[in-house]
Amino acid sequence: MKSTFKLLSLVAISAIALPSLTIAAPKKKTDETPAAAAEKATDKPKKDTYPLYGEVVSLDKTTLVIKGGKDKPDRKYAITKDTKFVSHPKGGEPKDATAADVKVGAEVGGLLKKAASGSDEVVSINVAVKQKEDKPAATTKPETKTETPKKKKAA
Repeated sequence: MKSTFKLLSLVAISAIALPSLTIAAPKKKTDETPAAAAEKATDKPKKDTYPLYGEVVSLDKTTLVIKGGKDKPDRKYAITKDTKFVSHPKGGEPKDATAADVKVGAEVGGLLKKAASGSDEVVSINVAVKQKEDKPAATTKPETKTETPKKKKAA
């Protein structure tokens, strides 16, 4: 009986000790410095273009101003000689447009490019963007109660 107890105790102790030995395996040393690891993580090329969408505040030969968000300033973007104006209605063929087709207060979409000078340049402007619809005010309907017919008691 004592030998069986000793054997079971030995098995239990080894079952507990063996996983802890494998968990505490030594870490592999790397030759990379933290700076080299950070550089490797940022090897992906950054996007130099990004989308534009908003309401036009003003447009002149050199600047497009888009309305800022709530409590945010308006955003200004540079217009260049390479900026393309298009009218691309959903489901239709794209057509050439001009700066005169851009109306103040209208929603426009487009593509912006980070410029070396630090400002953002407009690559293209789509003047045929679906306009945001104003949400109708919530109307409250008067609550009507329909009476359910009362059941007659059987006599």
